[in-house]
Amino acid sequence: MWGAADPTGRKPMLWEDLQPYEKPEENFVMKEQLAYCQQIIALRNAHPALQTGVYRTLLTDDENDVWAFLRGDRDEQLVVVLNASDAEREVVVPLPLSAPNKWKGVFNATGLVEPTEHKLHLRVPAVGGLVLHAATPK
Repeated sequence: MWGAADPTGRKPMLWEDLQPYEKPEENFVMKEQLAYCQQIIALRNAHPALQTGVYRTLLTDDENDVWAFLRGDRDEQLVVVLNASDAEREVVVPLPLSAPNKWKGVFNATGLVEPTEHKLHLRVPAVGGLVLHAATPK
């Protein structure tokens, strides 16, 4: 599991509480990455639709390295927009006609976002993403 003869490609994350490691050059230096992972795990745990909801792709933009999808169940819907590029992107995400009219930012977005003509106009951070939440219309 520690990478064997390959260049440690399968090596697990170096956890702070497991130090010191056998090799002095190995140490836990990814505190920001750990905090980010904890934040997105908490988001997933807080929203059942992210775990088991119906999945629907809303946007794929290979040229700009952007992908958006919707996860929803009978109680909630979430729009997830991911930007793999090194630049912030302005993204227009088309929504289904049945989608809610008001979305609340729950990750990397604040306040309410209202679609215009069934499209969300969003700014997505570089090498990051955002998540919007709404109750499923009844």
